[in-house]
Amino acid sequence: MDQAIETEYGCDSNCNRIRFQHDVSFTLAVLLMFVLTIDQKGSRSGRDRVPDLLELLGGLPMDLPFERSVGDEVQGLTADADTAVEAALLALRDGQWSVGIGVGEVDTPLPASTREASGPAFVAARDAVERAKKT
Repeated sequence: MDQAIETEYGCDSNCNRIRFQHDVSFTLAVLLMFVLTIDQKGSRSGRDRVPDLLELLGGLPMDLPFERSVGDEVQGLTADADTAVEAALLALRDGQWSVGIGVGEVDTPLPASTREASGPAFVAARDAVERAKKT
C-alpha cells in the first residue's frame, strides 16, 4: 500500500509554511552496516587457515555470514557494532589474520551470499584490510 508522508519544511520568502510530500513506495532503503574483510597472513608459505577461521566465527549472529570471498580471505556483514568488534578480536587474537572493517551503506536488498553483496561499506573494508596488511 502506498503511503504519503507530509513534512513541514521551513518557510518561503513570505514566510508561508511549505509542505513537501513524497511517496513512501519510492523511498530507497539505506542500511548502514559493518563489513569485515579478513585476510590470512603469510598464506603463500603456510597452510590454508580459512576453514578454521570460518569455524571460529561461525557462531556469531551475522546478517550475512562469513564465507570465503577470494583465496585466503573471508567476508561477513553485520548491522551490530558489538558483533563486528567481537569478530575482529577473535581473528586478531588468533594472530594469523589482517582485519579490515568498513562501515557504511550496502546495496539492498541483501543477497543470499556475502560474495554477492556490494556497496560503499565493502569498498571501505577492502581499503582497511589492505592498509592492515601493511602494518
